[in-house]
Amino acid sequence: MPGAESVKFEPGMTFAVEPLIFVPGVPGGAGVRIEDHILITEDEPVYMTRAPYCQELILQD
Repeated sequence: MPGAESVKFEPGMTFAVEPLIFVPGVPGGAGVRIEDHILITEDEPVYMTRAPYCQELILQD
């Protein structure tokens, strides 16, 4: 995004990925955020989210 701050990930940092899934056609609006928490380490990132996804919320082709 133009003008947005840039941050370099470093070990020990955590962040959340929160995509919004919008459901069209629902009066008043509807949607869900599926959030993953991630820890940056010296090696691979660690996914800290412990709850499984609800399969009804995941669209599959």
